Amino acid sequence: MNYKFVPLLAVLLITSASWLTACQTDSQSEKATSISTSVASSRPVTDSAVLLLNEFRPFIQGVWVSKKYEQELSRTRSAEASWDALMGTPEIFLDTSKPLHDSLKVYASANNHEGDEFWLLLRRGLSPASLVVSRGEYDEETGKGNHWELAYRVGPRDTTLFFRCVTPAGKIKEETAYRRFFRSSVKAYDVNAVISLVRQKLYAGTYRVLYSTDYAATVRFETDGTLSGIRGSRYYEPQTDFMTPPGGETVQFTRSDNDTARTWFISRLNADTLLLHDAVLKGETDSTPPYFGAGPLRYRLLRQQ
Repeated sequence: MNYKFVPLLAVLLITSASWLTACQTDSQSEKATSISTSVASSRPVTDSAVLLLNEFRPFIQGVWVSKKYEQELSRTRSAEASWDALMGTPEIFLDTSKPLHDSLKVYASANNHEGDEFWLLLRRGLSPASLVVSRGEYDEETGKGNHWELAYRVGPRDTTLFFRCVTPAGKIKEETAYRRFFRSSVKAYDVNAVISLVRQKLYAGTYRVLYSTDYAATVRFETDGTLSGIRGSRYYEPQTDFMTPPGGETVQFTRSDNDTARTWFISRLNADTLLLHDAVLKGETDSTPPYFGAGPLRYRLLRQQ
């Protein structure tokens, strides 16, 4: 399934199971937002919102994907085995061209399954390189709460974005690190960074066909999802959301990126060899929903580059 930003913006569901909003009632969420705003307001702001946005724009603009997930893909060589690393907020979309007053709407992915959004307040946070967001955690016992921030750090090779929870004492309780996958805001609307990262890490390259039922010579997987060498298919998409059927390490082939006619395969990657089995839909029972199982081998591919 392709969870692109366009459907995410239309749905805009904030799941109560998300680790960002866990254990919060509606009233607590309102208090948390109030806390975030008051924390930001308590800090002296010397720059105007416009100047502050211009300062942050080159460092935060674009689509960001979790570094932990990228590391897990490299370690496991499997989207299914790396699924746990997508819990929380694995992807953040920042389009700095559309501020509203002293805020900027931020779109994100919640557990790589639902859409999420919050406001980035154009007010500095814990450090000069951070901005407070309209999200917090309220503690009824103490009457205090943590707030959330987006921060960046410029390294020798690239910039890292952080989504972090900060205590009233100014301590970082937890944080997620991200790398910029797309800088262009136009491309960001059209491409899912999580799926693109899986393509890049697990599939992209040219393969020599060792076995095929349609006798292709070579197969080419591109990071943008285009495909060549597979008869009748020009686009591929690996599965990254395993909360709904079909399960397993699956990849779908279609004639285009929006084609509803899909051919599913079970994917098995071993070193430089990629095996693609027909995905056979198993019947559901009283306790088991429908799912895909591995059928006959359709392709055996050897990575060339």
